[in-house]
Amino acid sequence: QTTEQLADGLSRYATATWERDPLQGRGVTATTGIAKELAGGGRLYRDEEFRSGADGPTFGRIMGVETPLTDRLRLDTSFERGATESATNDTSHNAWHAAVSYANPLKLTARSEAELRFQDGASNQRQINTTHEVKYLPSEDLTLFSQLEYARTENTQTNLVSARTKELHLGAAYRPIAHDRFNALGQYVLLEDKGSPGQTDVDGLLSEQHRIMSVEGAYDLGANLELVGKLARRD
Repeated sequence: QTTEQLADGLSRYATATWERDPLQGRGVTATTGIAKELAGGGRLYRDEEFRSGADGPTFGRIMGVETPLTDRLRLDTSFERGATESATNDTSHNAWHAAVSYANPLKLTARSEAELRFQDGASNQRQINTTHEVKYLPSEDLTLFSQLEYARTENTQTNLVSARTKELHLGAAYRPIAHDRFNALGQYVLLEDKGSPGQTDVDGLLSEQHRIMSVEGAYDLGANLELVGKLARRD
């Protein structure tokens, strides 16, 4: 990553990353952009992005703004227009993204974000992705947390839902300050997954739902020894 500071709060930057995905194989992402610092700690930016993968190269242009509304509340929005080239099917997409976050590190942190994406190609699709996270500290020893992820894909030509997933996490973590050798975690997870009409699993089902409840704990015995236990149930 390189950054060059220009005049009047402007900066120019470039980044490159290489990763290997078990499904997509090797991929490279390269980004160049320019940003301007705004009054009050905000930021306006414009990126040019290139991604390579198994489905073909993707080119995208992103414009966004990051705005602190208060000392604890923040709003980030962006718009992306891009295209993917492949030997069998070229696609283009437009996407809007927005996120609101609140941070009071000693008590409560929360973040909610949503993305609406339209994709045109062999089949035209509309995708909605949302993520909501909350972490609350009622005391120094206890942390309560929740996370909800929801995604939905529709074919805009047939108005049929081709995929829908939901993942919910509710949990509590306990680590007493006075006895920091012990820590415990309890969690409830709900998973729902609906595949497209052309997809079935080995049981011939188009949709699945799982509930997972788990409790785990650990105690530091000292002398590089730790006692760990976990109990879980899945429906």
